[in-house]
Amino acid sequence: MKRRDGGVDVLVAGHACVDVLPAITHSGPLNFEPGTLTVVGPVSISAGGCVPNTGLALRRLGLRVSLIARVGSDPFGDILIKLLSDIEPGLAADLVVVPGDHTSYSIIVSPPGSDRMFLHFPGANESFAAEDVSDQRLQGARMLHVGYLPLLREMYDRGGSGLIRLLDRAKAAGLATSMDMSYPDLASYPSPVDWREVLAGTLPYVDFFLPSIDELHLMLAAEPAPRPVNPETVRRLADEVLTLGAAVVGIKLGEHGFYMRSAPEAVVARSTSAVPIRVSEWSLRELWSTAFEAETVATTGAGDAAVAGFLLGVLRGMTPEETITAAAAVGASSVEQQDTLGGVVGWEAIAARLSQGWPRTKANFDRGWKELQRGMWAGPGDRARVTT
Repeated sequence: MKRRDGGVDVLVAGHACVDVLPAITHSGPLNFEPGTLTVVGPVSISAGGCVPNTGLALRRLGLRVSLIARVGSDPFGDILIKLLSDIEPGLAADLVVVPGDHTSYSIIVSPPGSDRMFLHFPGANESFAAEDVSDQRLQGARMLHVGYLPLLREMYDRGGSGLIRLLDRAKAAGLATSMDMSYPDLASYPSPVDWREVLAGTLPYVDFFLPSIDELHLMLAAEPAPRPVNPETVRRLADEVLTLGAAVVGIKLGEHGFYMRSAPEAVVARSTSAVPIRVSEWSLRELWSTAFEAETVATTGAGDAAVAGFLLGVLRGMTPEETITAAAAVGASSVEQQDTLGGVVGWEAIAARLSQGWPRTKANFDRGWKELQRGMWAGPGDRARVTT
């Protein structure tokens, strides 16, 4: 499919920050008791959040992107603009600088062999608004991807009215839409957010909804997802998301891979004017790709990379099986380097690794699941499996 006027494949909008990552040089639990000192290695500073992470991963995979987010008029804002501009002149052109506001930052503690921990300041992200994405930008793109909704207060407040405004404009302009999440704070100031209400209002405008299992379970069940990951829990959450209005839900499962479920043809068809997927291939599907084996160095940004792999598949017209394979592969490649995007190389290199038989982790599903090929499983609700 040809790009629309303006030549941009994806507008990546929403959350951006500066990531501060001290190198953790020892294994074992960290001691955060008052009065103690823990020696760490050098710090790396990088552009972080959905907009840089997913946006730059998409760029590395060969797509053209526009990065749209709010930053403050402060040193961290200057750093973020320089980091992006050094990658490509003009890459920071669509950032909105808000005088007097403060740029978001994260201090990320990522011990070897353990999941990462965050100290995060949302900053200017909280005032990110639908109007920050101009009509001109919408007219020049094929897809709008909105990231980290729980950190965009203006977008989720009042039942998600700001996000609904933006998504409605994007659909009117003929774009496909996608959205991912961040871990929500259920005690958000000034009052707890009814995430079910927000999703019920916004998901009818979302073609591809791409949360993690932990984010989604916390939003819909108000408690952490059970461990180990249970296929029935994943299926139940996916069913609920489709009932709330999404066309396709892809759930990031970390070391367990990537799961996808889709709605009937009439719902899936609403996205196909902007992306070259085939409705007959994508409707009423239920698939699970197990993870690819990787030497994990750091997990920061792995979910954003997996989202980029998924969106690449959609924008290149891949089948659902190929698309969730791409999501799992790009996510796995990202954990093999210390920095957020160091492991995300061009799609040709990742595709070559796949063609050479990149090993997958093993999985054993209960009755009702069928392994279509090594590491690719079809669930009980998969139409293609049922009708063949």
